[in-house]
Amino acid sequence: MQGKPRLAVNEISSERMVLWHSLAGTHVVDEFSVRRLINKIDSVLSSLSYGDKKRALLLHEQAYLHAYLMKPNASIGFFSEAEAAGLPSFAKHLAAAHAMAICGELEMARSENLSVIIDKLSADDVVVVADSSAHLGLYKRAKDLYVLAGKTPEGFMCRAFEAADIMDDSGVSDEDIFDRLSLATAVVKRLSGHPNIAYDMFALRGEGILYRFVVRASIETLVEIDAAIDEALSLSFDAQADRILSIGVMPHTDDSAKPFGRPYNVSM
Repeated sequence: MQGKPRLAVNEISSERMVLWHSLAGTHVVDEFSVRRLINKIDSVLSSLSYGDKKRALLLHEQAYLHAYLMKPNASIGFFSEAEAAGLPSFAKHLAAAHAMAICGELEMARSENLSVIIDKLSADDVVVVADSSAHLGLYKRAKDLYVLAGKTPEGFMCRAFEAADIMDDSGVSDEDIFDRLSLATAVVKRLSGHPNIAYDMFALRGEGILYRFVVRASIETLVEIDAAIDEALSLSFDAQADRILSIGVMPHTDDSAKPFGRPYNVSM
């Protein structure tokens, strides 16, 4: 009997990752498949004893599925239940940070990211926190963590390092950048109607930081969202950060998927 629930958990995790890859590639939520998997998890959970460690994994999957439906409060509730059922705090915070970013709730995502206790982490785990920080626009925190982990910039890290250097040159803080990204994310969430899946970021000294949300929408809607972001930012901010940071949107295409971080997968 032990093998059947374990097999079911593995199947559920695989199915959820298939849904994520489809969502990341298409920017379309297959609500029927998401809800079907939620019901499947409920069924397996009902067969497990309260102390069964597999509950933590299932609740972790449940939390992500609710994030795909853009239900942040339900999602964070399931992550908390998963932690209470045995999910390590580090895994909970990193997964929840990613899920809240998907929901377009950057304040909640940052809170989870900053809740990670760095002191006792391995270098590899510090890099995971650094990646999460960079995806949230916390570029100086990300750079500091990459350095702490002994990493030299390569690939995605190079952009975070460059952004942090531009910010240092201009006296701009992580808070400055984050506040603007958080406001822009709220605008995109309101007008796009789909989860916050992907973005593109370019950073170069002398040019600044260029941040673009990937949105699946008509050209007319993209123009509307761009204008709404500009208006919201101009009404709320006027400081040095606005001289180095440009935020807008770009159209979704089959090859435009640059996921807003990766799902934090766990095994126990």
